[in-house]
Amino acid sequence: MLQIDIIKTTEPDDGYISRTGHLIVNSIEDKDSYYYEFKNGQNSATLYNDEVIDELLKHSFDEVGAFLYNFSYTIEIDNWDFWIDLKIICKQEDKDDFAPSIKAEFRLESEQWNKPYSLIEFSKELAKTIVTNNDINCNYYQSDEEFVSNGFGILFSFKDTKEILSVVEEKTIETIEEILLNTTTSLIHNLDKEIISTFFTFPEHIKTPCKQYLIYFAQFLMDIGIEADTEIKEEAHRTLFKVIPKDNNDSLDKIKDALQVYLNAPSFDNLQTEVNNDVAVMQWQANVMHLKSQLTLANSVLQLKDATIQSLQLSNYQLQNILQDKKQPNETDKEEDIIKGVVSLKKYEGKGISINFAEILRRLKRGFQ
Repeated sequence: MLQIDIIKTTEPDDGYISRTGHLIVNSIEDKDSYYYEFKNGQNSATLYNDEVIDELLKHSFDEVGAFLYNFSYTIEIDNWDFWIDLKIICKQEDKDDFAPSIKAEFRLESEQWNKPYSLIEFSKELAKTIVTNNDINCNYYQSDEEFVSNGFGILFSFKDTKEILSVVEEKTIETIEEILLNTTTSLIHNLDKEIISTFFTFPEHIKTPCKQYLIYFAQFLMDIGIEADTEIKEEAHRTLFKVIPKDNNDSLDKIKDALQVYLNAPSFDNLQTEVNNDVAVMQWQANVMHLKSQLTLANSVLQLKDATIQSLQLSNYQLQNILQDKKQPNETDKEEDIIKGVVSLKKYEGKGISINFAEILRRLKRGFQ
């Protein structure tokens, strides 16, 4: 059962607020909270005590609405460098508001904004992402049509006033995280059409060897005749990987094809390579083997048998778009080439796969000349 006691303090009449104070929720006092009682009969509260917030979230819109029109508190989503103010609206305040609903406003400081895209670009892309999600209960809002810095965010509408707030909050935060990820991915991708930008999500225990393997991609490109720089950094709890061609004449499609080969190579089990004195071949082979050994070691320590190099592929949003039109070969009883003379599936060997590193490099070199 919910019980909210309000410790009211009368203050000078400012025309709108008649009383202020703080809250006690089920005997838990939030001395730092702010309670506002308006002359039109509505009221609201801003909370700071986590215990009080958790206590309120155990109840429904209806239960809290019996005491408060709305209440607000601030959350921090992991690995995002800004805060979000959540306003849970339990009772309808005016004809323009909808209850029950949750308003998530991004607390961003324009003076401290250090992203490669502007605050306005971020807000516009956020609005487009929300529309793309095609969720009628999720809408972009902006407090001031002229100035985005005056506040913007996402408004979530709900139908069932008996829903428990903790459940609703969890769904809301998951949706916010998804929208933010898609928004930043689109913004990074659109920054420069002459750069390949892609995101990876690596489990912490294998992040270091995976990042080391990505860094070597610049050398791999040089070995097949393409000069490019690579850049790798952490962005919103994901690893952002960029490839910047030094020569604009180098086709991005060629680099994407090379990246496809490079990322797929470590995913094969039972690698067999021919003896070769080519330093480039030996170096690439050594890097693949090092990555696989590091993953094996990490998985042994954590007993995670299923954590494999697929993290390099399946967690990558943009690369999946690159590869989505690539048809996978059908399995047959006979030996079948995946890349003729380079990668083949052997009859009766199950996962048996042979990879000719030297031939891959030779073919890539010929294709890019």
